Amino acid sequence: MLSENPLAYYRFNDGLAVAAPDAAVNLGSLGAAGNGAYNATVIHQAPGALAGGANAAVTFANGGFVVPWTPELNNNGSFTVEMWLQPSTIPAAAGLICPASSMHVADPRQG
Repeated sequence: MLSENPLAYYRFNDGLAVAAPDAAVNLGSLGAAGNGAYNATVIHQAPGALAGGANAAVTFANGGFVVPWTPELNNNGSFTVEMWLQPSTIPAAAGLICPASSMHVADPRQG
């Protein structure tokens, strides 16, 4: 994945929680400008995608992580978002809700 030179790349296997703000480190070409912060309780070192695999994951407990708005991540051109998710439940009434969003609530608004 990194050979494709993504702007943002988050492994979510960053080990034990650190003092606030608990950071999600961007390994992509945007570097530290793309670092995010977890905005709720997360469980670090949760089991990863492959049973018995060495790669850990993060479990979000009614929260997520936020990356500060930057024009490099919010351009007008086309882009691709790729992610692996394992929802613990899928509400029957709502279905699977998109886990990714991008918004900037100041003027001019984008999202």
